[in-house]
Amino acid sequence: MSRELKILLVDDVDFILDVERDFLKRTPASVVMARNGREALTLARCERPDLIYLDVEMPEPDGLACCQEIKKDPYLRTIPLILIFAAQHPDNERLSVESGADGFLCKPLDRIPFLELGHKFLFSSDGREKRYLCHAPVSFSLNDEALHGTVYGFNSGGIYIQCRQPIEPETKIELSFQLPINPAVTIETKA
Repeated sequence: MSRELKILLVDDVDFILDVERDFLKRTPASVVMARNGREALTLARCERPDLIYLDVEMPEPDGLACCQEIKKDPYLRTIPLILIFAAQHPDNERLSVESGADGFLCKPLDRIPFLELGHKFLFSSDGREKRYLCHAPVSFSLNDEALHGTVYGFNSGGIYIQCRQPIEPETKIELSFQLPINPAVTIETKA
């Protein structure tokens, strides 16, 4: 059985941590949180998360310095790290690259880009076949109940579906969705 994915959220503002944690509530991962750079470094070393969302403007050290520390640590450097800037600025991309970050976002945070970027690293960083991101509505049935969700990514090994209803692992479902290509192709299968 594979271990549970883990995400580290780092911000000195509790409201932002709550928003980010809420964005991730349907992502199959546990969430740990830090409120400054020093705490983030400690948790990263202890928890070895699969993904880090790191605020730039915070104390002890700031997010850029914390990112550099993580990326030069041989034990931590392969962890995907997304910097979160306070606002859009032309230097954000340059600062992200210089600090070693794998990506960046800007506040105010929007749920879809937040999840897309994180899922890109969570579901394709383990050396498996590349997972292609997409947003496509999906319908499926479970015990003769019609349910709906969203396909967020796929490859030849499967798809990642987000839905509101909790579904136990190994549950068999029948699903139907359209690939987002032109012309649309409808896929109907059992999973």
